[in-house]
Parts: sequence; structure tokens; C-alpha cells
Amino acid sequence: MKSLVLRTGIARSEKMRRAPFLLTPLALIVCASAQAAVVPSVPGAGTLGNQLRQESVRTPAAPISAPLVLPEEGPARRVLSVDNHTTVSVKQVVFTGNPPGLKGLSETDLQRELAVDLNRPQTFAGLESMAQKITALYRHHGLLVARAVLPPQTLKDGVLTIRIIPGRYDSAHISNTSSVSTSVAQRLVSTTTPRGDVVTRKQLEREALLLGEIPGVNAQVAMKSGSQPGTTTPDITLTQGKQFGGYVGLDNQGDPTTGRSRVMLGGYANNLLGMGDQLRVDLLDAYEKSDLFNGSLDYSLLAGGGYGTRVGVNYSHLNYHYNLSGLGFNGYSDNWGLYVTQPWIRTSRARVDVRLNAGQQFLT
Repeated sequence: MKSLVLRTGIARSEKMRRAPFLLTPLALIVCASAQAAVVPSVPGAGTLGNQLRQESVRTPAAPISAPLVLPEEGPARRVLSVDNHTTVSVKQVVFTGNPPGLKGLSETDLQRELAVDLNRPQTFAGLESMAQKITALYRHHGLLVARAVLPPQTLKDGVLTIRIIPGRYDSAHISNTSSVSTSVAQRLVSTTTPRGDVVTRKQLEREALLLGEIPGVNAQVAMKSGSQPGTTTPDITLTQGKQFGGYVGLDNQGDPTTGRSRVMLGGYANNLLGMGDQLRVDLLDAYEKSDLFNGSLDYSLLAGGGYGTRVGVNYSHLNYHYNLSGLGFNGYSDNWGLYVTQPWIRTSRARVDVRLNAGQQFLT
């Protein structure tokens, strides 16, 4: 019997010497599993608060079509002259009135557009067609009311002059029946489409979308002739949207420890001060296994209205009590925060915001 025991002991020691790396990880895994089985997950105020904050983050609104009424394309497609008898040969085109710094509309781009029309007989209708090509090029690059015209001239040495009228903003006209202050809307409009700037689709889309994002406001932007030749007036209509609203809901997305079943309710009020402001209240109660309550307040407003920047403050309180493995757990957390949101990109195809948050959390 002794020899048997001795041989067995020798065999075990040899096996351990040959493969110590097999037994050590296994022992660690078994120990870790045993510890995990003994110590259950105990969510505290921080964990529960973080879960609720992640759920409360609202998905950014999908891009929508701008509430923008654009001018018809008629001015770019005028009827050509019927004079098809007199012909001239254009050797060079000189452009006047072309605003500098426009992408895709440099002097080189304009010359390239008309290169095929040079050094060939052109009737007056052909010359007008050349001007229409330039008009179409400007419209393609978003200058909605730009026109290229033939000023009175005498062609000398085959040099043709084409005048560019890019179209510039005049002072905006605002018709406001909403609860937002007209001065707030005026600051946003004068910053987004300043008087004297060239009229572009990009600017008008941004203006229309930012106005439409003011809580409780429906907006529409159209264009009409300005007070001076070559100018356009943004004609803005603001009407009253939904000023108050709320919701009630049930779900089963809660933490398994505190109970999955939850009831939620909340509401909002828009433009209480006429500053593009919004007050939100959200409440949540998990009633299945525990006494868990969470309430939050959020208030934000347009920071002057100029660039669509919003500043806000929020506060939330979490109070909980639940039993786990015969033990009672309770606590609370208080959170406050400040934030600034800046609209960065606004088009009918993309919406991007930049947000800066600061806050403090108290746990027990």
C-alpha cells in the first residue's frame, strides 16, 4: 500500500512539473467564478443614475426639408432673341460684378464654361445663350437669384462683356404671431442672412431650419424683391406651434435588481419668457421590486438668438430602496449641470450639433 501511495504521489508531482501552466489558469478561473457566484451585483446610486441618464439622452432629430419657398427658375430661362441674321465672332469674354471667393465660380471657372462658344459665329440669341449658361452655373452652385446679363455695349475686337448680378440680401421682413419674441427671431435672421451678403441656398436653408427648431414655433421662409435693384428680401412667417405637451408611458427596460417594470410621465412648456426657451419635467418610478424614483428638470433658452446657440441648466434627483439576498439597500443622488449647444451643420441632409457639459454629482 505504501508503494502504491508513493507511486501515485510521484506521478502527480511529475504531471505538475510538466504542465504547470495548465493548472494555474484553471485555478484562477475557478476562483474567479466562485467569487462571482458569492458576491452579487449591487447597483448603487451612481450606477442607477448613469443608466437613467443614458436612457434619457434624446436621439437627435433626423434632418428634414427646410421650410423654404424658393424662387422659380424662370429668370434663368428667358426667351431668346429672334434675331438670327446678324452674327459676330466672340474672341474673349470679360465678366464684371463677379463676387470674389465663391467656390466653383472663379474667373477661370466662368471662362471654362464658355470656352466652346469662342471663335465661332454667334447671333444675338447665341450671345444671350452664353449669358444664360453663366446664370445656370451660378444657380447650380446655390446662388438662387443670381443672373448674368448682357449690358448695352458695342463689340470691339471680339470682346464681349457679361455682367453678373449675384443677388444680395435686403433687410428681412418678419410676420410673427408666435409666442417667441420678434427681437429674438430678428437677431437670428440678421446673423444668418446679413443684409448685403450674396443670397445662397446654404444660408437660407440654415436660417429656415434654425427658425423651425425654436420650441413652439412653426416657420416658413420665402423671398420677395428687395427695395433696391439686385436685392432680395427674406420674407419670414412665424406662427404658433405647440406650447404645452406631455407623455405617459410604461416599459420593462429597468435594472433586473430594482425591477424591470417602470412607469414614466413628463411634460414641457415652450416660450414661457418668449426667448425660445423650453422647460421640461420628466418623472420615472420602478414599482415592481423596489421603491425607485427619479425626477429631472431641464430649462434652456436661446443665447441672444444670434447664432442659434442654446444654454441650459438641469437638475435630477434619484431615490431608491430595494432588498437583495436578505439585505436592504437604499440611497439617493442629486445631480446638477450646465450645458451649451451650438448648431454646427444645418442642411436638409445633415444636422450636427456641438455640446459642452459641466456638472456635479452628489451620491449617498
